[in-house]
Amino acid sequence: MKEGALLALPISVACGTAGIVVGVVGQTGIGLQFTQFLMALSGGYLWSVLGLIAIAAIILGMGLPVTAAYIVLSIMAVPSLTELGVGLLAAHMIVFWLSQTSNVTPPIALAAFAAAGIANTSPMKAAVQAFKLAQGFFIIPIMMAFSGLIWMEGQNIDFVKAVILTIGLIISFAGTIEGRLATKLPIAARGLLLLAGFTMLVPNLFINILGIAIIIVTTIINYRASKLERLQPIPVR
Repeated sequence: MKEGALLALPISVACGTAGIVVGVVGQTGIGLQFTQFLMALSGGYLWSVLGLIAIAAIILGMGLPVTAAYIVLSIMAVPSLTELGVGLLAAHMIVFWLSQTSNVTPPIALAAFAAAGIANTSPMKAAVQAFKLAQGFFIIPIMMAFSGLIWMEGQNIDFVKAVILTIGLIISFAGTIEGRLATKLPIAARGLLLLAGFTMLVPNLFINILGIAIIIVTTIINYRASKLERLQPIPVR
């Protein structure tokens, strides 16, 4: 009971702070104005709205815990997403997911800074590396908005397709950014993976299958190359 009470304190403070923000937003009408501002600045394109929400989530995350950042941002951002045709559940999940990025995005990456203290390394270097490794954070909201990644009743096929495409995106972008899968990737293979990743976003089944095939073949070749590297004898000096 003691541990439960102590763990509830940060959430209670966050909810209390968010309550003040909710009151201000409700009394001043700034929520509606912010929604209209997002819509006007984005030109009515869902891609632009997602980018602006991601920027707002990072800025809010610099001074608020993740839970508080989500509560504050959801009040103002969810209406913009629903106006563009995103489902209510998917809109909340997108905002919640983007609110997590404050833990791993410079200049204030709280989780990365804590990990840097444990590892006794540079906090900013750890934050940059965390940002690279967490690129999946930015892929998932895109797939939530543009595919059936949020499962709904009667959408089993769309959900399975969205999961496969999302996994393909993460593998392709991870290989492109890090330059390796099982072992180091050549420049040509990285470019091919990047191209295959973008095919996951095209609403065409044939192009999607082609991209998945490229990712699978590249992964298999890279895995075999890593096995050959392990079998090679270490030169004696």
